[in-house]
Amino acid sequence: LVVPSSSTGFIVGPEGSTISQLVEASGADVNISNCAVEGTQLQPISIEGTLEQTASAAARIGALLQEFAERGSLRGDPVFRPRPPRGRQARRPGDRLASEQRPLGAKATVSAASSRSG
Repeated sequence: LVVPSSSTGFIVGPEGSTISQLVEASGADVNISNCAVEGTQLQPISIEGTLEQTASAAARIGALLQEFAERGSLRGDPVFRPRPPRGRQARRPGDRLASEQRPLGAKATVSAASSRSG
């Protein structure tokens, strides 16, 4: 998850109170990177836990961002718009995913269930 750098203080809250409440309520581990994504004003947030915990934490962060935006605090921040693919499409499964991860320094792992019967 990436958020505008200007919003991280709001997400953390005074003395870490907001992020602590978010972690306690969701049960997920939430870590905000100290560095913005190179060339942007966006900061990565990693969320780890069960599906329910990560969904809860992401929803709570979304609600905080909405509140931050409603206060007018996001003015002037860049809007993140993924670039459309250029050139040829990837030929091997996973090539496109790998090419999308590089600019953000992200890592995604995708696995498929085996369809073999034995």
